Amino acid sequence: MIKLKKPSRSDPQPPYPVALFTFMNFAANVEILHSLYSAEETINILFHFILGIEGMFLVR
Repeated sequence: MIKLKKPSRSDPQPPYPVALFTFMNFAANVEILHSLYSAEETINILFHFILGIEGMFLVR
């Protein structure tokens, strides 16, 4: 797994885009999920997680 230094807000220019860090974090989490569960279960967990996030924004 690639280790990246988390950009701090005080850095005038982080060493790489924050979006890349977020994506790498997401990819690492998916990798961990996949090591614990089968591919079908991993997709199911991610799908329900995304639906849960959408649900948080839909609640008024």
